[in-house]
Amino acid sequence: MSFSEPVPPRETARARHSPGFLLPILLLIAGLALIGLVAGLEAHHFADAPWTGAIFVPHGRLSAPGVIPVVSRRVPLATVKAQSLFLREMLAEPGGEDLADTLDLLDTEYVIAADSDAATLKPLLEEGRTPVPGTPEVVAGALARFDQFTLDGVRFQVVGRLRGSVASLAFTYLLPKDPAFAGIFSPGAGALEGSLVPDGMARLDTLFPPDEQEDGADPLPRPVSPRALTRPAFGLGLGVWLGLMLVALGGAWAFRRLLTRLQPGAPRWLKPLLDDVRTWPRLYRAAHLALYGLFFGTTLYGLCHPLLNYHITQFLEHAFSEGSLGYIGRAYGSGSIPRAAAATFVNNYFLQTLLLTFVASIPPVAFGFIKTGFSFALAGLAMAPIWMGTAAHLTYHAITMILEFEAYILASFIALLWPLRLIRGVRRQCLHAEVLHGLKTFGSGALVTAILLAIAATYEAATLILFRMGGM
Repeated sequence: MSFSEPVPPRETARARHSPGFLLPILLLIAGLALIGLVAGLEAHHFADAPWTGAIFVPHGRLSAPGVIPVVSRRVPLATVKAQSLFLREMLAEPGGEDLADTLDLLDTEYVIAADSDAATLKPLLEEGRTPVPGTPEVVAGALARFDQFTLDGVRFQVVGRLRGSVASLAFTYLLPKDPAFAGIFSPGAGALEGSLVPDGMARLDTLFPPDEQEDGADPLPRPVSPRALTRPAFGLGLGVWLGLMLVALGGAWAFRRLLTRLQPGAPRWLKPLLDDVRTWPRLYRAAHLALYGLFFGTTLYGLCHPLLNYHITQFLEHAFSEGSLGYIGRAYGSGSIPRAAAATFVNNYFLQTLLLTFVASIPPVAFGFIKTGFSFALAGLAMAPIWMGTAAHLTYHAITMILEFEAYILASFIALLWPLRLIRGVRRQCLHAEVLHGLKTFGSGALVTAILLAIAATYEAATLILFRMGGM
């Protein structure tokens, strides 16, 4: 018997007393506790790490104690194009340049020559060694893509990697300033004079006073300081990944037991869905395994490919700020919990579930399941626990994830069941009855997913806005 066939009632008979929720809830709590433990370890790990609050100002010399003067250039875009078939093909398509710009694919790494010595650079290294002064050697930031590159005919070689804690230099190459490269880093070659400030984040107000800008004046120097790109050790990210798996297992198990508990005496609007979950348990489990497998598989892939995760999050940030989902970003920016919850619910329920899962699956091709699979894969890549602060965020956002995912999986289960039901109706010559029952299941599922997604939207809006107001 395959997962696509119903299970006879005798095989799904339950004990008189439905199983409880203790074990699922303990699993969920264990997952949240593991994520919280990792968040604490992250904070401890970076408390004394060097240059975690550093800033890099590409254009503008700052006059303040502790500032390291630098000159910088960008890696030529031609170098990126030569090594990236994907980017070349994207730029060849109509609108490809705009998409590449949105994903930050056209921003190349900075090459920074700093007035510093090996003693300054050595504590910043994760691996390798410091460059030998006067030789074309560099150390690379955590997200720098190339092991070697060429500037004005000189080939530079990477000989070391910076710690993930040095976020401001994540997308750079760094070498000691030396007269041997004076021509490469001259104004005539396009080099910019700037500054590195190892403790700049703690001094932003004094380094960049907001009241010094005059109308019509040239813009003040501004830092490139992607604090969100501080990258903990891979093992910590893996711990968050395992914690999320426990949360997902506990949440899915608890929801399944809730459906079992509701079976006796269920109201008429809920009964079609509960009957199908009970009758098609293998298909219900298969939907969970497939979609959660996609999510956790792509999350692990994103954990191993941080630059891919960065570009995807840039795309999503654009979508939620300026793109088609900008109304959600504006709702959260307003600080109004009801408005943010309503905007989230409109997208998650009316668009993603009702329209793109239920309605799109009426033609019996299970399009809603396929669409949800792509959504889970994209979510996995975007939610990879790579950056500092992700674990702390997931200690409460994991609950939102479970509520939303269970709603989407339930809708996908119904989308998968619909063509199987039609096939069974044709085979048994009872198509009318199967269609009628299937439509009732769509209606029942629409109500259940609405409840789940309304709770998730309210919880998400409240936690994100309140924690943001509290500075978390």
